[in-house]
Amino acid sequence: MIHPRVSLACGLVLSEIARDLRDAAVPIDSETLDQLATFLGGPDSRLFEPSPDRALDEAVRLAHVQRSRATAARIDLLEAEITNVPRSTATATRSA
Repeated sequence: MIHPRVSLACGLVLSEIARDLRDAAVPIDSETLDQLATFLGGPDSRLFEPSPDRALDEAVRLAHVQRSRATAARIDLLEAEITNVPRSTATATRSA
């Protein structure tokens, strides 16, 4: 059972995490999901300790991990596309 002080301390952060989990546009990898599952239901989770400090620290850490994954940009290019970059017009004009 979650102690009321822990629930009060972590409520906003846990709501933010829940909002991200419901948003289909936010990418969530399996490692982050495993960490969240352990925090939310694991037998040794800080969420079930009477002191809110460690639980809040862990909740904030997990929210930060999720937020950094959600804001990271990823562009998939083939290696040939990376090395075959056309020269700009300014560069081509100078060398001509």
